[in-house]
Amino acid sequence: MLRFLYGVSMGGYKSARLAGIDERPKAIVANAPMLDASTVLAEVRKVHKANKNAHGWAHRMCWQYGIDNRADLKRAVEKLLDGVWTTFTTDPGSLRVPFFTLVGENELGGEGFRQAREFHARVTAAGKMERVTTLAEGAEAHCQLNNFPVARHLVFDWFEDALSRMSERDEANTAGLLTLVN
Repeated sequence: MLRFLYGVSMGGYKSARLAGIDERPKAIVANAPMLDASTVLAEVRKVHKANKNAHGWAHRMCWQYGIDNRADLKRAVEKLLDGVWTTFTTDPGSLRVPFFTLVGENELGGEGFRQAREFHARVTAAGKMERVTTLAEGAEAHCQLNNFPVARHLVFDWFEDALSRMSERDEANTAGLLTLVN
């Protein structure tokens, strides 16, 4: 079956990695892709201190990656960041499908933005496109969290464009097959 993938946040990494190892996705948007998740997250840890409201996020992320956090949440998060996510790397040169890199100009600090741009530069697949959203359009934040309509407009326009370039045979297999990864 033909699939379109839209990866948001950590899903930007996951969708790009999936496209490198699975032939089912036929067009992918990564918002925003990463070459090495642990390097991006290490910089974020230096800049941002998590507040009390981040506990829910921490529990969910640990659960999602199979890390027991019942005894010591702080230690579990360290295991997630320094153990699990250090293995999260991907090769943009392995992508063979149309690929859209979407990134805010303030994407997780300098490292997140730098990696998204480098990732895109290293994609060798035909039909690649990159779009940097800006402060001027109110969408410079991580995954355009401060302006979802801009992100959605760009993503669905790109998917529509990608669909129009496909053969009729492929197009017949696309109904309802957009998968969101986060």
